Amino acid sequence: MVEVIELARDTLFFDTEVRGPAEVEERAQLAKHELLTKVPRVIRRLIGQERLNNALLTIYNGLQNKRLNKQLIYTLLDTFLGEILEELKKEKSTDCDSALIPLL
Repeated sequence: MVEVIELARDTLFFDTEVRGPAEVEERAQLAKHELLTKVPRVIRRLIGQERLNNALLTIYNGLQNKRLNKQLIYTLLDTFLGEILEELKKEKSTDCDSALIPLL
């Protein structure tokens, strides 16, 4: 579990590779292109091409803020760990309760 968290931290927040403005722009355009072209055809037909593209571009533009991205990752990580730890707490309390049953 610790390895996964450290990998996510290093991948998201400790990018040691220095990129020039041209490379940053190229990656941004590639990400936008991938976002706009990878939606299944069924969803495109249901929502409509123009409305879907507008929604996807709104999401894309919203995800360009570094500070908000960090907050989003922290919130998701907090929720994820809360769920995992809650399940572990439940398992541990169930094990303790079952261990006490023969004593009663």
